[in-house]
Amino acid sequence: MDEAVETYLAETVEKFRLLRKSERGEVWLAGMASGAVVVLKRVWDDGLPYAVMASHPHPLWPNILYTAEMPGETVVVEEFVQGEPLSARLEQKRFLPEPEAANLFLQIAEGLIVLHGLGVVHRDVKPSNLILTESGAIRLIDFDAARTVKEEQAEDTSLLGTKGYAPPEQFGYGQTDARSDLYALGVTMRKMLAPDYYGWLSPILAKCTELDPKRRYASARELKRAILMRRRWAKAKTGCFAALAILVGAALYFLPAPTKNPKPTPEEPTAIPTENVTPTPKEEPAAPAAVPEPPKQEENDEEETTPQETEAPAAPQETETRQVQNEPPATLTPDEEAEAFLALFADDPEKLHEWKARKEADFRFIEKQNLSHEEADAAKRDALDAMRRIELGRRAEAFQKTLPKTMTRDEKGRAFNEFVFEQIEILGITDW
Repeated sequence: MDEAVETYLAETVEKFRLLRKSERGEVWLAGMASGAVVVLKRVWDDGLPYAVMASHPHPLWPNILYTAEMPGETVVVEEFVQGEPLSARLEQKRFLPEPEAANLFLQIAEGLIVLHGLGVVHRDVKPSNLILTESGAIRLIDFDAARTVKEEQAEDTSLLGTKGYAPPEQFGYGQTDARSDLYALGVTMRKMLAPDYYGWLSPILAKCTELDPKRRYASARELKRAILMRRRWAKAKTGCFAALAILVGAALYFLPAPTKNPKPTPEEPTAIPTENVTPTPKEEPAAPAAVPEPPKQEENDEEETTPQETEAPAAPQETETRQVQNEPPATLTPDEEAEAFLALFADDPEKLHEWKARKEADFRFIEKQNLSHEEADAAKRDALDAMRRIELGRRAEAFQKTLPKTMTRDEKGRAFNEFVFEQIEILGITDW
């Protein structure tokens, strides 16, 4: 170790307890002369990114208070991060609820945008290196396996990382880059959710953990956009479903209970009491009355037109053909579906402007992402579905307010129920 470094450590840092020792180095819990608790690291390697991190502090990683690099050795004094590692929760099967997982996912993605922007790849993202503080912030520690991306190299020279979390390219199949950290982050977040979880984060996690790096998100910035977009749509859908469930539930409550025999039955003769009544002998049925013969037609009657001849001829089949031609094709593109939706507001410029602006913003945002054609179409249809359901909720709420107070509860229920399901058809909501 350099003499200047030894002098600094002897005068400034006091070792408390050895936390970890391995063939790569040693980690101590220590204290500064100022009284601050810190972590002292001696790593038997050089080329680590601690100097870069020290000049670019960020809430995701610890503050680097001192670092010195010598051939084959790096000395680091950094902030001691207090909190609970996610590995502790995982061992106790205290899985993250979806909202908390999404929040942590987003925090890490935002930090990785900065880290990767500095040209640094962590290469060991896993639950034990993610510390959850009491304030709810997530911190990423242990950059001893981190490296700076070198464009001229085809693959990494040091094969470091944790099996089960590190991507295939980290074990000699290629050079690690930003997408490698996204893979490890995807595996980590998937493990932190319940085993039977399948919510709106699932497709994001699946894309993060693609074996082929080209099929993952290209950057942490793209990952952040995907999380924000899908969370917004999930909230919109949840809000619409909740509002509509309340409205439709109210309608069903107002409706009268269905009768067991909805079909009309022929009236039965009133029963005659049998007490103290002498039965009458059965009489033979009377002979049917003679049916009078129809009068003979005069000769000129033959010239009269029969009713069948006076009926109007059947309408030509042009109408049916015209209707078939006007029907939309079985499968519309998202842009065609959007135009059909916007056409509903041709007489309402204010709403037309609102929905058109939202549609253009959502579609433009989706098109900027690195999505396949099928994924982009699915995302656009999700956006349209959210808009349709929001509009349905607005219409149902407005209609409920217009019902006159003179109507009975059953009448209001029937009217509201008919209106809601009529609007479902008008707005084109197919998956109800």
